[in-house]
Amino acid sequence: MHNPPADPLANDGHGIADAAGAAVLQQQIASQLYRAGIAALGGQAVVVIADARQWQSSLQPAWYWLDDAQRGRVLRQHRQQDRDVRVLAYALHRLVLGHVLGRAPMDVELGRTATGAPVLEGCVAATSLSHAEHLLAIAVDVGQRVGVDIEPLSRCGNLAEIASRICHPAEAGELTGLAPAQRERHLLSLWVRKEAMLKAAGVGLGLEMCGFTAGEGALLTLPGDRSSQIRVDMLGPAADYLAAVALRPQADLRLVRLRPD
Repeated sequence: MHNPPADPLANDGHGIADAAGAAVLQQQIASQLYRAGIAALGGQAVVVIADARQWQSSLQPAWYWLDDAQRGRVLRQHRQQDRDVRVLAYALHRLVLGHVLGRAPMDVELGRTATGAPVLEGCVAATSLSHAEHLLAIAVDVGQRVGVDIEPLSRCGNLAEIASRICHPAEAGELTGLAPAQRERHLLSLWVRKEAMLKAAGVGLGLEMCGFTAGEGALLTLPGDRSSQIRVDMLGPAADYLAAVALRPQADLRLVRLRPD
């Protein structure tokens, strides 16, 4: 049985986690996933995107769904905004996984790899989590590898300075003739696709992005593992962010944008 933190300070001043409120949050997430056609154990690859600013009223019940290790990682963050985003990211991640895997959320055993990536213990499925500023992206697939990355468009500004570190030589020509704003968006698009691939490979930023290509929708060799192939999809147009997922080539991908009811 899952116990909420007994010490009010353990949840950063938001009060003792409320089991009733936590149950309401769980039902809200499950309801949205059902309406989006995401069935428990349905076999789809699922990516969920959320804006933490829209979920601020759920911060207190969200604490209930964090385990001790996650609470510790939250409290090590210096900025309140970073703490809040992590609380919501960890809680929504666990609730999405519980629904997709057909398990009680706290029965989902989430570990971490040496690079800090989430890993499902004792489960033939893979998951990935990305959060940047106020944005959250969660991926889960029945395959052995999946990676997701989300970045706000506000991060476009400084990418031109490191274009040579992002682009493979075969991709560098794609920047020719682009206006500055188009070039920056193109580079951010490459960044999220390559970050997703590196997460799927389980190496984080352990490999240089300029060492491999990341064509959208193409069948690609996984960085660091020439025996594995993967597909990289951009996750649809959005006003303020770019996101991508790397997953098994044959996956049936479902995208859900979570918003409070």
